[in-house]
Amino acid sequence: NPNALLVGESGVGKETIVAHLAQELTKDKVPPPLFDKRLVAIHLSNLVAGASPEELHRRLQEIVREISLAGNIILFVPDIHNLLKTSGTAYLSAADALMPIIMNNLFPIIGAPDPREFKTSLEPRSDFVSAFEVIRIGEITDEEAEKVLVYQAMVLERTHRVLVTFG
Repeated sequence: NPNALLVGESGVGKETIVAHLAQELTKDKVPPPLFDKRLVAIHLSNLVAGASPEELHRRLQEIVREISLAGNIILFVPDIHNLLKTSGTAYLSAADALMPIIMNNLFPIIGAPDPREFKTSLEPRSDFVSAFEVIRIGEITDEEAEKVLVYQAMVLERTHRVLVTFG
């Protein structure tokens, strides 16, 4: 499935995973299906801010047109659960406009809801969830965290010519 939902608690590293993917894309250190792709993030709250439903549809159509023309975009929607919220006509029209695109796999989409939002907003819509690969992101162990910190320390030492000790 070209679409993915990274489901995990806030602060667990969903956006860090996506940022790392973006970095790997720029270095061409990705599998062949992802080669020459670009990652673009869109925050729905910014998209709907101050827009009438007609303006929102125009904005969405323009975004989809540009992504389709580019042909190499992976769209990251961190607040994807807001598509299916029932409060507010702007969100409803955003969902109506984007649902056919998501269902038809026009371009890859990555969403990052937390478990509560996934359960309440997304899971009841099995048609929506079936268009995605659901990937559960858990908190890393202490040992994994230590490895990450050691790696980050090495990067800092090399980049800034400083010494980082365990203390």
